[in-house]
Amino acid sequence: MPARDSELGKAPFKACRAGLVAICVYFSTLVPFCVSGSSRDRGNRTRTCRDGIGIDLAMSTSMEEDTISARYGDEPRQWLVDADGDTVPSTSSALLALVVEDDTAEQARLAAILEKMGFRALLAADGVEALAKIERFQPRLIISDWHMPRMTGLQLCKRLKQSAARDHSYIILVTGQNGTSDLVAGLSAGADDFVAKPYDAAELRARVEAGRRILEARADLEESNDSLLRTLNAEQENQRRVQHDLDEAARLQLRLLPPRNGSIGNFHIGHVFHPAEKLAGDVFGCFPIDDSVIGFFHVDVVGHGAAAALNSFAVARTLCTQSPIPGLLSTDGTLRDPALVVSDLNQQFLVDDRCDQYFTMIYGVLDSHTGEGHFCQAGHPHPLKLSPCGSIEKLGTGGFPVALLGEADYTVTHFTLEQGERLFCYSDGVSEARDDRGEMYGVDSLARNLVATRKRTLSDSLDAVERSLKLWRRGQSWDDDVSIFAIERG
Repeated sequence: MPARDSELGKAPFKACRAGLVAICVYFSTLVPFCVSGSSRDRGNRTRTCRDGIGIDLAMSTSMEEDTISARYGDEPRQWLVDADGDTVPSTSSALLALVVEDDTAEQARLAAILEKMGFRALLAADGVEALAKIERFQPRLIISDWHMPRMTGLQLCKRLKQSAARDHSYIILVTGQNGTSDLVAGLSAGADDFVAKPYDAAELRARVEAGRRILEARADLEESNDSLLRTLNAEQENQRRVQHDLDEAARLQLRLLPPRNGSIGNFHIGHVFHPAEKLAGDVFGCFPIDDSVIGFFHVDVVGHGAAAALNSFAVARTLCTQSPIPGLLSTDGTLRDPALVVSDLNQQFLVDDRCDQYFTMIYGVLDSHTGEGHFCQAGHPHPLKLSPCGSIEKLGTGGFPVALLGEADYTVTHFTLEQGERLFCYSDGVSEARDDRGEMYGVDSLARNLVATRKRTLSDSLDAVERSLKLWRRGQSWDDDVSIFAIERG
């Protein structure tokens, strides 16, 4: 075909295309809008119109549904319009906005304003459709007309007010009713803001921006609350594990103590034990040294709780067969003087960085054949020796606590435990237990109760003393670890 004829053949198509462009420009002066479509469908057919809003020329011929909202479908749009009018991919951080409006032109205008502000727009024609899309997509910003078929904007607000979705959304109600009573009704129904028609686009953008700030503030607050909740849950889990470990340690500590009602050789033993916390700094026990001699000890580490319990355990372990100090209790089969044993313990724990608490203690030995015994008192309360006839005697000379003074000297107290006589070692948590008036129980009260119950078995006598202490405390929790260790020669 000649060139001239070819150009003439193309002229009708050029005229048609120019006419379509002119029509689009004309409509853009009436209502700025965007028609959705994939980037593949649009190709080079998108043009830049007024206010930088992209117009898709490949409009669907299926117009039986809402002409523009049908282009959105059920999914929120996946592209935005930047300041230059070019389409750009949306980001996951873009807030999803729902436009609830039965007028398609108004829908398009609102969607264009929102997308230009960086929102992803989703459309609904009435409140019923809006509820379905809110449940599915959970938009953060909702702009709704008041008067719509099936369900009005006011009814939508009331329904949302009763749902969990309301806590995560911001609602702007748009209406031509701008009276005070209408404002009150809208806000009372659950709307966050109110825009009267006809509205200026700048005013709407300002109100949307205010809503965005509120939504972002809510999101920040929710994230802070979630972070705080996660921290709290983690802390509670840590506390649960710590509590479990403390419970296990407390059970282990009880198993390390001698029986509440038991015997070693021809000696009967018994005790009273009440820690101020889960774990105690008090520890006591007895152990055979050879066929006829037993060792006994009563230790009170300053303070109470886990740290005191660990140190008391270290002392007990040092005195028993796993002692890290060679020859602590005996040398070449010969028993060492209890004062030398305590002096060695003093030096050992003074230089041990793992032990930063001092302690008081009684350490002694008893011959099961003769009843002869001797002990060293290191700052501990005086032991009590009780005879079957009811006489009671304080034993010991005092002394310095262990791990407090490097130059401390320790002495030995000798005694004899006849058949039927009892020896009681106790912590200051017993004598210094206070009643609700602040008065201390005292050593004299302890002695009187021991004398009064001397004809009972050792176990029953200790039970009576324990009841007496509890009555004295009048139901109060223990301020300090309470322990009594008793030995009776059979």
